[in-house]
Amino acid sequence: MLTPSDIKQIQKGITVAVEEAVETKTRKIVREELTQARGEIRKETREMIKEELSPVKEDIAQIRKDIKTIVNFFDNKYLELRKRVERIEKHLNLPPVL
Repeated sequence: MLTPSDIKQIQKGITVAVEEAVETKTRKIVREELTQARGEIRKETREMIKEELSPVKEDIAQIRKDIKTIVNFFDNKYLELRKRVERIEKHLNLPPVL
């Protein structure tokens, strides 16, 4: 038959085993919830960044179009001016300025 000290030892063993099982299960649950929360936060953050960057991307596209327009305008003006200068040089028999 079991003595009271044997019963106490068995209770201690069961208590330790249960506490370890509960702690392990709790850690697992907490880890899973943290992983899920991090994933949700990353997704929300990505969506917020996309929303904030959308107008910036549109502005950049417009700036690129404007730059192309400006470059084309001045390039044409430069070519016109160059033709005029070459014509004047030719008319005056001047050597081209480099």
